[in-house]
Amino acid sequence: MNQFPLVLLRTLLPVLFFIFSTPLGAQVCRVLVMSPSDKFPAADICTQLRSMLQTSGEFSDVEVTYRDITSDVYLATSLLGVAYVPPYRDGHLAAIQQGSWTHVVLIDRPFCYAVAPELHYQGVNAVAKIISAAGAQPVLMMPWVDRTTIDGVATNNALVREYAYRIGDGVRDSLGRSVPVVPAGAAWSSLAAGARGAVPAQPTLGVALNTNAKYCAAASLFHYLTGQNPKSGGFVPAGLSAATRDAIADHAVAAAASE
Repeated sequence: MNQFPLVLLRTLLPVLFFIFSTPLGAQVCRVLVMSPSDKFPAADICTQLRSMLQTSGEFSDVEVTYRDITSDVYLATSLLGVAYVPPYRDGHLAAIQQGSWTHVVLIDRPFCYAVAPELHYQGVNAVAKIISAAGAQPVLMMPWVDRTTIDGVATNNALVREYAYRIGDGVRDSLGRSVPVVPAGAAWSSLAAGARGAVPAQPTLGVALNTNAKYCAAASLFHYLTGQNPKSGGFVPAGLSAATRDAIADHAVAAAASE
């Protein structure tokens, strides 16, 4: 009698048992978000994103950590500084390389889009290579500006959007791939005024965010990571009504689809 089918069955049974006994949501999502806190603060965005991912039912292991790239050297407060300016470089690289991240989200200072897109390009290009070499997916989140000048230089969200996509398409990670762009800025800048809430007075340097704006950014990132509508898990951040949450979540999904 041919014993091969029985041997094969004994070999496959443990594998099949593991596959079908493992919950569908048993996946890992470990995200590091890097931004200059005094130019585009993202700590609260991370808090909201973590809650969304935890309530989504998609993941058994969720971690979202914020890494502030602000420094006391002017141009070092940027992704360019992360890649090239010591001693800040060493700490940032260690944070990327030692975290077992699945994704590292890069948010640069909006000033770089308005004044020095070539410096932004160099920073994203260098850091993306470091991220992918460490085994994570680099992601560029499009920021925004809520005024017509930043750091004394004329700018607008159409310019930020254009440069974000040009740079995401133009840079290469260590595997030769372009870097995906999450269009949070496009979602926020096209959001209906009623869903934006009271936008705070904007500082001369950087961007100030209200709860609505933070949720818009977190919702855009969540949709990129999961493909789901951000409202699906039921998370509503403090300070937002469920109706406003729904409006922002729906718009973030629609904005991503239209980009």
